[in-house]
Amino acid sequence: MIQSLKLAQLMIRLGLALVFFWFGIDKFIHPSYWMNAWLPNAIASGVEGIGLTAQNFVYLVAIIEVLVGTSLVSTLLMRWFAVVGIVLLAMVMPFQGFSPIFIRDLGLISALLAIIFWPERRF
Repeated sequence: MIQSLKLAQLMIRLGLALVFFWFGIDKFIHPSYWMNAWLPNAIASGVEGIGLTAQNFVYLVAIIEVLVGTSLVSTLLMRWFAVVGIVLLAMVMPFQGFSPIFIRDLGLISALLAIIFWPERRF
């Protein structure tokens, strides 16, 4: 069996990137779905209070998700964007209650934490 920390990290990074790309791009393609099905009214009202429309807020979240995915693929500012991804997921979790989505996001947060604490190779 091939064992490699480098390969293991690559697989975690690419898997997470796929998830963030998928959800980020889908928000650009179907913003009304995300606004109607997933954006709580309290949040929609709150962002309108600061001058954003609900649709622009969905686009903003989409941009952040695509940036997290891009960082995971490129490794550019990867730990910083992993923290951003954790914050983004943690902000969604309270609105979902204890559900399969909550558990999915908990798993994604755990994988992002693994990226943050992954040992750096010392030469």
